[in-house]
Parts: sequence; C-alpha cells; structure tokens
Amino acid sequence: MKEIYKFVNGIVHVFSNVSELFNNISNLFAFDITFNIMLSSILVLAMVNGLLM
Repeated sequence: MKEIYKFVNGIVHVFSNVSELFNNISNLFAFDITFNIMLSSILVLAMVNGLLM
C-alpha cells in the first residue's frame, strides 16, 4: 500500500513540476495554448511510460 502511495505521490509531483515548467516556458516564448497542452501531454505520457516500463 505504501508503494502505491509513493508512486501516486511521485506522479502528482511530476505533474505539478511539468505544469510549472511549461508555464515558465510559455511566458518566455508566448506559445499557443493548444501547442502548450499538446507538448506537455506528450511529455507526461513519455514520463508515465518510462515509469511503468
């Protein structure tokens, strides 16, 4: 049970870091919102795949 909690906690942490990172990037480059969402979802999918493999 503790393992699952750690795993979920890690994913939540990664998600908040990723969204923060993309907020900073979009502020710097003024990216289109749809592009921002697409890019972050791809990145998150890649990270989740890496965690599950």
